[in-house]
Amino acid sequence: MANTAQYESAVIGGGPAGLQAALTMSRVGIRVALIDAGAGRNARTSHIHNVVTRDGTPPEEFRRIAREELAGYGVDLIDDSVARATAEPSGGTLFTLDLGSGRQVSTERIVLATGIRDDLDALPAGLARHWGGAVFHCPFCHGRESGQAVVVAGDLPHLSGPAQMLARLGRDVTWLTDQLVPEPALVERLRSDGIAWQQGTVTETIETDGQLTALRLADGSEVACDSVLTHAPTLVNDDLARQLGVAFGDAMPLEGVMLADAFGHTSVPGVWAVGEAAGDPATGMRPMSVVDVMSGGQRAAAAIVRSVLA
Repeated sequence: MANTAQYESAVIGGGPAGLQAALTMSRVGIRVALIDAGAGRNARTSHIHNVVTRDGTPPEEFRRIAREELAGYGVDLIDDSVARATAEPSGGTLFTLDLGSGRQVSTERIVLATGIRDDLDALPAGLARHWGGAVFHCPFCHGRESGQAVVVAGDLPHLSGPAQMLARLGRDVTWLTDQLVPEPALVERLRSDGIAWQQGTVTETIETDGQLTALRLADGSEVACDSVLTHAPTLVNDDLARQLGVAFGDAMPLEGVMLADAFGHTSVPGVWAVGEAAGDPATGMRPMSVVDVMSGGQRAAAAIVRSVLA
C-alpha cells in the first residue's frame, strides 16, 4: 500500500478527549497517530474554564501545549481530515484511513474522538453571531464570565437550574420561554431567588457597536440583556463511525450518538469512541465537559494498551 504509515492506534480528532487518549497511550510506548482537521467545537470560544490549572486558557493555547507534549512522546501529529475509514477484508483489526490529502494510513485500532457541532442555524435570528461569547450554553464553563443582565432563553425545563446558578453569581436573570409555562410554584421559587420569568418569542437581537444589548420579541417588546444562556441543538460528526458500522443509540438520552461502554469499546472490534459524541448504554450518560471527555479518553487509552499487551 503506497504512502501508508503503520500505527498501533490512530486517534481521529484533536480535541481534549483525543489529546488525552493519545497522551496516555504514547507515554507507555504505543505507536500513535493523532489526525486532526482543526475544526473543534470550541473554536468560537475565547477561553476554556472549569479545568484545574488551565482555567481561562484559550482553546488554541490548550491545543498547542497538548500537541507539544504529544510530540515529545513521539506521537505522529497529522493535520488532515479523514475522508474514509475501512476495515481490511482479510479480517482481524486492521483499518485503512483515506485522508483528505490523498495519503493513506493503516492502523490496528481506531479511537473516534470526532466530537459534535452546534447547529447554530437553529438559533433565533442574531444569536448565532454571538455564540461562544455573549451567547453561551454552559453555566459552569462561562457563567462567571457573563454580563450583568442575562436572559436564559428556551423551553427546556432544566433551564431553571442555570438561571438559579447565574442568580447566585449576582446576575440580573430573566428566564424567557417560548411555549413553556412553568408551574406556578416554580415561578414563585424563581422570583424569590430574584429571577423573573417572561414568555415570548425571540425574533432578533439588538446591538450597539456590535455588542448585544437586548432581544426583540414577536410582540415588539424588548428584553434588555448583555448575555444569553441558551441551548443549540447538536449534531454528531458521525460519518466515519457509520462507515465502520458502529452502533448508534436510537432513543433518548443517547439517540444519535455512538454507543460505547465506560472504556470506549464500541460494537466494532478495534474501534473505540470517546468524547461528547459517545454515550454509555449501561448508564444512559455521555460526557458533557472538558474534564469529563478527557477522563473518557484516558480510560479508552488504558483499554487499548491492555489490548496491545494481550
